[in-house]
Amino acid sequence: DIKFLMAGGEVRSNNIFQYTTPKFADAFTLTFAFRPGEQTLPAGSTPAPGTELQNGLTDATSISAVYSKGPLYLALALDSDIDGVDVDTTRLVGQWTGDNFGVGLLQQTAEFAAEDEEILFVSAYYNVNDSVKLKVQNGTVENYAGTAPIGPIAFDGDATTFGADFALS
Repeated sequence: DIKFLMAGGEVRSNNIFQYTTPKFADAFTLTFAFRPGEQTLPAGSTPAPGTELQNGLTDATSISAVYSKGPLYLALALDSDIDGVDVDTTRLVGQWTGDNFGVGLLQQTAEFAAEDEEILFVSAYYNVNDSVKLKVQNGTVENYAGTAPIGPIAFDGDATTFGADFALS
């Protein structure tokens, strides 16, 4: 799953404040979000050296700009310190959808303290008929250090997946 190949950018935070503009020029929307920190320490303790307690009003912020008109979708998103982790993430997404097929691109840079994680994914799908959709996705990951269902992992490499959706109705 793609979310296990991206250390930054796939956090589903609780308790966020978000504003999305109404669509303007019949194609653009902007979204601004911040998440207050909710970390606490036991009475009488202090944060570990070199760390900061995440308990301010805007400890995590996200900003995105989206262009969506007709078959074209483009988005740029910036995250900072999401989920109390000192990482800044920039993501660029593009998708073009035709009558029976579509292609997409996702490029992401996550700036960690030690080094940057770089990700590039290309995907495509083809609707064979009303009940079958074939999919393919290929991605390159550099400097990944994250957690998968099996535990902590680190790697550089490529991943290719094939899939099919079947409607049962």
